[in-house]
Amino acid sequence: MQFIFAGIQMNIRNCDALFNLDHALDMVAEAAARGARLVCLPEMFLSGFDYSCIAACAEPIPGPVTSRLSSASAKAGIYLLAGSMPEKTDTGLYNTSVLFDPEGAIIHRVRKIHLFPLMDETRHFLPGKETGIISTGLGTLGVFICYDLRFPELGRTLAVQGAEILLVPAQFPHPRLDHWRVLLQARAVENQVFVMGVNRVGNDGNNRFFGHTSVYDPWGELVAGSGEGEGIVYADIDTAKVEEVRRKIPCLSGRKPEVYNLS
Repeated sequence: MQFIFAGIQMNIRNCDALFNLDHALDMVAEAAARGARLVCLPEMFLSGFDYSCIAACAEPIPGPVTSRLSSASAKAGIYLLAGSMPEKTDTGLYNTSVLFDPEGAIIHRVRKIHLFPLMDETRHFLPGKETGIISTGLGTLGVFICYDLRFPELGRTLAVQGAEILLVPAQFPHPRLDHWRVLLQARAVENQVFVMGVNRVGNDGNNRFFGHTSVYDPWGELVAGSGEGEGIVYADIDTAKVEEVRRKIPCLSGRKPEVYNLS
């Protein structure tokens, strides 16, 4: 399947959920108007990581924010990954990513599994406990959120389950730009999948976020990338390349899981 991917590299105003949502939807509409069929927002695009307001910005899923995102995806006729947002549940808060189909239906929900202690996530969020992929009209997608990128077991699990594309909404700050590049490329090479890392830009008072939204193909080559300014990153995707690369070097079929000790 061939299609255009768009990564929304946006600045986020701490605690200004209404502005952030309106701004994100404007950029989503622009990407769709330019032909994108899969659009991804960054992690915590609604509020940033300001814990003085995250609980107030949180809501159940579905809820008012996801209703507006649903309408946007349906109006544009696109798949929209709402990077992540604070999800309110009866047991606590989660850092949650939601995927909408071109009819606006929620077809996939992922809660961040590995919470990043340096951003105090372990104090404010509950960890997700499930992985999963979703088959779409564009290919089979898997999602993990920011710090999840550092755990190769998760990317491999999604690839073995059938993922052809891994989406990584993030808030990666300086000084870890080299880590971001290496980890995205490594997840692509080792799993022979497309990896799309969508990062925010700007400052939140404590951190400066470097952007560099990047798309790597199953061979590990950079298909599209950006600098540190706000904007939209586009990439032409052909999922047939996944099978092409896996035929050349059959890494996944050559695994020896009975030998590995991952406990």
